[in-house]
Amino acid sequence: MRRSLEQRRGLREEYAWIGVTDPQGTVVQAVDGILQGQSVAQRPWFIEGQTGVYTGDVHNAVLLEKLLPPQPLSEPLRFIDIAAPIRNPDGALVGVVGAHIHWRWVTQTV
Repeated sequence: MRRSLEQRRGLREEYAWIGVTDPQGTVVQAVDGILQGQSVAQRPWFIEGQTGVYTGDVHNAVLLEKLLPPQPLSEPLRFIDIAAPIRNPDGALVGVVGAHIHWRWVTQTV
């Protein structure tokens, strides 16, 4: 799973982080192992991603700020979060897939 997440991130530079949680909000797989084993249960993307597709507002990188490479010109890291539930064939929640997309991607495409 991790290799698949990293391949996806490698295709699009706007992805800063992609991860998958268990139903309780613990990151079970993530690009570069960042946040793996940590709880994201209180993060809005996880909470909302349990019930449907979620796109968040632009925000600072609360958990990732110290774990990702610094930005050019010392700009603060800003992200848009996206998430969606992962369900088994019976419809039960088995996890959430989430991604943090660099805000700079949006500003560069406008």
